[in-house]
Amino acid sequence: MNRLFHLSDDFEINEFRPRPVRKEVWGDLKDSVWTVNQEKLQNFMLPRNCPRVCWRLNAETSGEDKEYFESFGDQQSLIFVQKEYIDMVNHGKLMMYEFNNDNFYLVDDCAGYYVSHEVEVPTQRIMITDLNEWLDNLNAKLIYVDDLREYASESVRRTYDFSNIRMGMLK
Repeated sequence: MNRLFHLSDDFEINEFRPRPVRKEVWGDLKDSVWTVNQEKLQNFMLPRNCPRVCWRLNAETSGEDKEYFESFGDQQSLIFVQKEYIDMVNHGKLMMYEFNNDNFYLVDDCAGYYVSHEVEVPTQRIMITDLNEWLDNLNAKLIYVDDLREYASESVRRTYDFSNIRMGMLK
């Protein structure tokens, strides 16, 4: 199984307790502790309140979509953020919590989400002080745009794995 992580701007979490889930999205899923796998970690390498659109190539990506994706560069992932959030990203800090994956199971392969219904204690903590450097190391390109909604709409028309995160927080 993948390595599992939770990123937070709360630097002092000693244990993670299951929290209620949004029933309109997750149906009857019980209260959960949420993590993301290592492959999708870059999608969460930004401050919590920073809306973003994340794209990643997959085996089903069409030739046309692959060409468009690669027009941005040769990274494995693209993360679009509105320009108003540049300072938030450049000054953001996160704590990356890693977990033993014994109690976790996959609930969304495209997003890389795993959940546990148990109280979970992190096995490792890593302070992230340079988000841009970490994104580079994860082979993700951060792209600042004028209108993030345009890329969110485009996500559903393309053949990428995608996550549109915190879109309700757009300024």
